[in-house]
Amino acid sequence: MANPRLQIDDTSQDEWRQICGTGQLYAVVDSCDEPSVPKKVDQAGPAKAVSLYRGEAVEQYSTVAPYLMHVDPEIFDWIVSDLWAAPWGIFVYAEGPIESLRTHFRRFLTVQGPQRKRYLFRFYDPSVLPSFLESCNDKELADFFGPVRGYGAKKQQGVTCLRLRR
Repeated sequence: MANPRLQIDDTSQDEWRQICGTGQLYAVVDSCDEPSVPKKVDQAGPAKAVSLYRGEAVEQYSTVAPYLMHVDPEIFDWIVSDLWAAPWGIFVYAEGPIESLRTHFRRFLTVQGPQRKRYLFRFYDPSVLPSFLESCNDKELADFFGPVRGYGAKKQQGVTCLRLRR
């Protein structure tokens, strides 16, 4: 049963572009099948784009890692023109420095399964995020949202996104 405290709206690219104009738009971008992502991250620099991995994993998994990017109009246009057709990642509507958000999201990169086995959790996959959030209880929603005001996940068909917010 969906959590009644989770609001789900259709949101257009133009609405996300408006949020971008506030300086409060980020994206968790998946580089797994998108070779242009690490290049764009390098161009943006560490003040605007960081791997969610740390240490040796940053270099070792650079071509398959998730990256957190502060979305300005140029990065927004790049996402729309170069990544939009693929399951590229998610938008994050939040205030705060990129390093704080990175720390927040790193907590969710792995989950514990049966027999305490650890699994990678691709929460930034747009087909995963809505179902995951709808299955959360109030405490889990509060933990996952933390400093985040809303998430955007592109729908499989069309150009609209779902906006998920508390």
